[in-house]
Order: sequence, then structure tokens, then C-alpha cells
Amino acid sequence: MACPLLADDGCTVSAAGGDWALERMGAVMVEGAEQLTVAGCTFTRLDSNALFLSGYTRNVSILNNTFHSVGQNAIAAWGRPHDFNNGTSGDFPRYTKVEGNWASELGLIQKQSSFYFQAETAQSTIWNNVVYNIPRAAINFNDGFGGGAEISSNLLFNTCRESSDHGAFNSWDRLPYITTVRNGTPSTIPAVNNVHHNFIVANYAADGGCLDNDDGSSYYHIHHNFCLYGGHKSDFDGHSKISSHNLHIYPSVYSSTCVGELQASVPAGYAEGYQNNICVLPAASSMYMGVNINGVSCDGSNASIAAFQAGFRAANNTVYVPGGVATVTCNHVSWNASEWMVGAAPKPPINWTASTAPQPLPTTLFDWRFADGAGSVRSKRPNDTDIRSGGPGQTSLALVDRSLFSGGHQITGVEVAFSYISGYGCVPGKCAGPANVSVVAVDAFNQSVVAELWRSPALDAYSYDAFTGYSPPVRGSVTGLDVEWPHQLQLGLQLHNNAHNLQLPISSVELAIVWGGQGTKYPWKPEPEKRRPGYDETSRVVDGVPAPAEIIGWAKELLVG
Repeated sequence: MACPLLADDGCTVSAAGGDWALERMGAVMVEGAEQLTVAGCTFTRLDSNALFLSGYTRNVSILNNTFHSVGQNAIAAWGRPHDFNNGTSGDFPRYTKVEGNWASELGLIQKQSSFYFQAETAQSTIWNNVVYNIPRAAINFNDGFGGGAEISSNLLFNTCRESSDHGAFNSWDRLPYITTVRNGTPSTIPAVNNVHHNFIVANYAADGGCLDNDDGSSYYHIHHNFCLYGGHKSDFDGHSKISSHNLHIYPSVYSSTCVGELQASVPAGYAEGYQNNICVLPAASSMYMGVNINGVSCDGSNASIAAFQAGFRAANNTVYVPGGVATVTCNHVSWNASEWMVGAAPKPPINWTASTAPQPLPTTLFDWRFADGAGSVRSKRPNDTDIRSGGPGQTSLALVDRSLFSGGHQITGVEVAFSYISGYGCVPGKCAGPANVSVVAVDAFNQSVVAELWRSPALDAYSYDAFTGYSPPVRGSVTGLDVEWPHQLQLGLQLHNNAHNLQLPISSVELAIVWGGQGTKYPWKPEPEKRRPGYDETSRVVDGVPAPAEIIGWAKELLVG
């Protein structure tokens, strides 16, 4: 019979909660079976799926088989929900055991394939299998359905050899299903999937990490896994995933990262988690974590920390990195990971000096604090980071993270230099409402603007969209100022986006201040600068990389005990 595409007509099934569609077809086709065992078989030189569990099956065991040179999936399981997402009929594979199998050279024809694939399936056990040399993820869950799977003690390596944007394990969950799997009553909340004690090497193009919990993936406990070259990815609208007691060695989630939380933070009660893990980063300034927080600046305030901790619970992690400096990116703001974790004492202030020569201010990557939508992003310049000013209509701040301790003296001059590109459709000659930059002095305790010291002309000649390079340095200076304040100030850039926005390479930014004589407007009453609290106060960064023998010892203890 002819098989129409993207249907569920007994021949082809379409993707629902995930990306895949495939035919209901296999060298061994199983439907309506209970207590069936497939053991000790060799599946080889097959064009399509080797073994397909379709619709209703219960307690099917697939044990100690060899899968080699298979055109598509070694094992696929796909149920038949009613009314599109109603699984309460029980017409789906349940209690499947996949144990002790050896699989390699899969996906020879269909590259979107795996050793084990499931959709609209629940409570599978995938244990003690060896999988390697395949084009895509070794294990792929197309949806969350009823959950309750256990993935344990597998060895997965040489995955994603012909594709990327996946991990050695991949999941999606874009569609809620009604099942009774979790507690016997109809619910869209599945049972938790338990992923533990696996040895995973995320080599080749497994750039989504060891465990790629992609679009909407929810309700996972991922623990006691040894992951080489892959971190943990938690992506796009999922929630309720806890990653704990794992070893992440030289991890990557699209870059050197222990955990990539690539979405806005989830509501309280559905928190993600990264706890009690050891992560060994390969190079100084590699990333511990990338996160986003809804509706709140990533500025170290109590409100920001509370918002982060409501949606993401990070605790008791140890991060090893050469030089002892790792980074965190939060809302496009780069942090020193140690300061992010445990907070920071105030940095030494910039003190008044009797010299009338311009005093340069520190402006390297970790010398900035951002507010009102500004942040830091990867630069178009190699090995650089840009200050990004937010979006059209915003006016944001990039502040030197050191207070000015004037002792009651005046600021009489400033000097500034920076390069730029302008975005959101700004091209030379066609950039109505161009952005510009001011140098401002702000109150060090509430970031209110005390004085604008200098303002640039329109910044409309170098484009992000039609990029040919950053501008030559825009330079400005002003003398004859009379700025004073009763307590500490900060100096920074106020970024006026108007109809566009700006990016400034941090390496191009120069700021200097000229001190003057004793002021007369205010009595000098400096305020104490308090230690900032941290987002993740029980975690720590350690300088250096453990010796291979020590890492192997950790892995043995983790996987074998």
C-alpha cells in the first residue's frame, strides 16, 4: 500500500512533541504483545528499523542483541494516543526493557536515527548498553508523554558523527499529553525520568552536551553520570530538571560550559537545578553557567538573586579551571564566577589624588557593572567581548565597578574613547533616530545620574547589520567641570539607543578622570560599601585541573562505587 506522509495510518507516524516522523516498520514488528523477549539476536544489513514496538505493548524485553549496519534506528517505540494527545487508553509501549545490547554503524541511510528512539511511550528501562559510531544521538526521546523512564549504566560514544545540535542523549517535549502513568489518575504531569550512572563521551559534533534536554523537556533527574566533553543543556521552556552528582570533564554546550540554561528562568515551583556536580573546564575564563532571569537585571541585587534562585537552584558545585577564573553569563552580562557564586567584597575605590593629570580607570571585562538593559556579548572582533546597549528605545548604563572616593574634591574633567557598531537596521545614510553615548557620574549606591559629563555625536556610520568593521576610536574630552557629591560616585557610559542600539568592544573603551580641588557644595559623608551577596553561595571555583589519575579515580568511584 502507498503511505501518505506525516500521518498515523498504520504506515507512517508524524512528530508530535518532537522533531521526528518515521514509518511503522521494522525487520521485527511488535504490536499487541505482552511478556515478549527478543534475546541473543544479530540485526545487520537492514535498510530501515531493526525492531519496532508499535501501539500497545507491555513488558517487552530486548536483551543482549547485536545491531550493526542498520539503515535507520536499532530500536524504535511509538504508541497510538487517542485524540492526538490522550494516552489514557494505554495504547502505547510500557515497561520495555532494553538491556545488554551492542550497537554500532547505525543510520546508514536515514541520518535522523538512534540506537533507541521512543515517542508516546512510557516507563522504559535502557540499561547496560554499548552504543557508538552513529550519525545522531544514541538515545532520543521525542516527547515527555508519561515519563518514568530509567536510563542507566550505558556506554555512549562516537555519536553525532554526521550531524550537530544534539547531545549523546537528546529529548524534546513540545506537547503535553494526558496519561495515568504518574500516579494512576489522568494528568499532564509525567513521572520523572531517571538518568544515572552512564559513561558518555560527547565527541564529534555532540555540541548540545552529554545530555541535550531541548525544547520543553521537563521532569528529569540526571545524576551520577560521567560526562567527557559534554556539559548539561537545559533549553527553551522546559522545567523541573535536576542535574546532580555528575562529573563534567572538559564540558561543552556550544562552547566550554558546565551547564547551559539557555532560556528565561522558570516560575517558582518548577525550578531547574545544578547541584553537587564536579566540572573541570579546559581553559581560563571558560564558562561555568549561562543563565537568563525574567524581568530583573542581573545586577547582584537581592531582588535579582531571589528571582534567579526561584527558577534555578545551583548549589555545592566545584569548578576546576586553569588560573582559577571561570565566567558566568547572565542576561548578557559577564561575571567572574567566584563573585557570582559567593558574592564579593567591594572593590578598592579610586581615590582622589592631588595630581591634575588624567587618571585612567580600569575597563577590562570584569571591571564593568551593567544596568537597565545593558550587558556583554561576544564581539565580532576575535577574542573580545562587546558592551551591548540593549534594544531600541532603551537608555542603559555600563558602569566602572569601582567607586570614586573623592574625599569631597571636585571632578574637573574626563576623557573617553571607544569604537562602536550600531544595530537594528542602522546602515550609513539610512539610520533615522541614531544612538549616542554619554559619560555620566552616578550615585554609587542607587545608580541615579548625578551629572552628564560629555555626550557623543550621532553614532550612525558603522553598522552591525552591514558589518564592515568597527568604527575608529570615537574620542572625547572635557575640562572645566565642577562635579561634587557628598559620598561616593561611579563613572560610566550612558547608552542612548533611540531607534537602534550599540555594541562597543570592551578592549576599545578608555576612561580617565581629572581631579580638582576641595568642593564647597556638600559636606563629605562617605557611606560604607557593603559586601554583595551571591547567587550560588555554596559552590566554589578551584585553580587548576586535576591530574588524569585523580579524574579516573573519581569516575570509578562514581560509576562502580
